[in-house]
Order: sequence, then structure tokens, then C-alpha cells
Amino acid sequence: MDPALTDVKLKNIIVHELHHVGLGTIYQKDSPLFSGLRDSTAKEILKWTQALGEGYALLAAAGGINRHPNYHDEELRAIWDERIKSVETDFLSINQFFLDILRQELDGETTTKLGFEMFGVQGPWYTVEWLVAVTIERALGRQRLIHCIGNPVEQFQVYNDVVKTYALSQPSWSQEIIDHLHENWLVDRCSRG
Repeated sequence: MDPALTDVKLKNIIVHELHHVGLGTIYQKDSPLFSGLRDSTAKEILKWTQALGEGYALLAAAGGINRHPNYHDEELRAIWDERIKSVETDFLSINQFFLDILRQELDGETTTKLGFEMFGVQGPWYTVEWLVAVTIERALGRQRLIHCIGNPVEQFQVYNDVVKTYALSQPSWSQEIIDHLHENWLVDRCSRG
């Protein structure tokens, strides 16, 4: 640990990383999440939804939807304020990444390379899921968001439903992705939340 870290920055780091630890438990290969999917492309998409956990971790560390995700750090706040301007492009990039996996247009090495490129410093995995999480929580509340965090298969449809219901001017997930995941999904937990 860096002794120069302020208490606020240290708390933010701890909450952010502990959120990843908790989220990681649902992504273990023998978890109901993975064992509930029959198809290998659906499992590959699901594996990469764990990267969307960056947005959830930002929200958890910020302490709520009404606080800047990097309230604790001026440098990261400036980076975020610039990055969030491209959230729609980021969203389309991740959506296309999932479509490319679904259509088996990427080999394993290319998938890994492209997936890791979207981390960056507050890259698409951060901005897109921040948008998704905040959108769901604003419309449906914290409890519904928590259900969706526990079931990323359902969070795609829940987010799209919110965008449509409230006529929000933001991008939606491809129905092709949602349909494929649902066709291969054996458990339905979030939609009843």
C-alpha cells in the first residue's frame, strides 16, 4: 500500500477491489451462472461480461448514482470526464465485440487481445457498465440492479427494457445477443427481481 494515499482514495480502492472479489464468485466455472448455459459462444460472451464489472465496481466505490465515479481523485476524474464523452461509441464497440464472439468471427487470441484493449484507463468496460448500472438503478432501484449484477444474462434485457420504456436516447444491446443468451440459458433469476 502506498502510504501517500489519502483515506478517501484508500477506501475507494478497497471498496472497488472487494466488489470484484464478490463478483468473481459468480464467474467461477462451476457456478450456476456458467453451468446454466449450454452453448460455448454464450459462455464466452458471459465470460467477458465479467469485465463489465468495472462499471459496477466504480458505482459501488462511489457509493451511489449521484456521486462522480472518481470523486476521490482529480486526475482520474479528468480522465473519466473525457472518456465518458465517448460512451456511446464504447457501447457500440462492446456490443460488436459480443456479436463477433457470437458469430464466431474471432479466434481466441484476437478475442483476448480486443477484450483487454477495452480496459485501458477508464476504458469501455468501465464507461459502458457504469451507464448500464446507473440506468437500471435510476429506473428500477438498487435491489433490481443487484439482481442483475448477479445475473448478467438478464441484465442485457433489463437495460434494454428501461431504455425503451423511458425513451432514453442511449444505445441498446443487440437483440441477437440477448436472444442467443436466453435460448441457451436454463435459469431465470433477474427478470423476477
